[in-house]
Amino acid sequence: MELIVNNQTDTPITNQQTKLLKKILKTTLDREELNISSEISGEVSLEIVDDNGIKKLNHIYRKKNESTDVLSFPQLEDELEEENSDKYLMLGDIVINRYAIINQAEQYGHSEERELSFLFLHGLLHLLGFDHDNAKNCNEMFALQEEILSKLDITRS
Repeated sequence: MELIVNNQTDTPITNQQTKLLKKILKTTLDREELNISSEISGEVSLEIVDDNGIKKLNHIYRKKNESTDVLSFPQLEDELEEENSDKYLMLGDIVINRYAIINQAEQYGHSEERELSFLFLHGLLHLLGFDHDNAKNCNEMFALQEEILSKLDITRS
């Protein structure tokens, strides 16, 4: 599974951060028993945008004229798509607000790397069908996020 990162801000995403996001992707797919074998290729797209960029997307796709921290656009279908006779799994797109990474890291007292990891994982779980539309689903999703981040030793400290 390939992670495609497109940073549209002036603040770079480091190679170390990209490697960490790829680890989160693999760990999450393994955890959810979606281990992608060598026979199946696919991708997840990550866009890092500024506050105005995510506000525009939130307005267009969710009819909310406000900024947010992360948006997910799932593309996973019930069946794997056939592309050039190979199986190809397009999970979808995650969009993260760079401004939210900075502010929320400061607000919660942890590193920007931890906040980026949290937001990426949150968006990834949405791509995989998780939601927090009620208390039960919210508790399940946030517990899974903490489990995966803890397993990778991505803590709030």
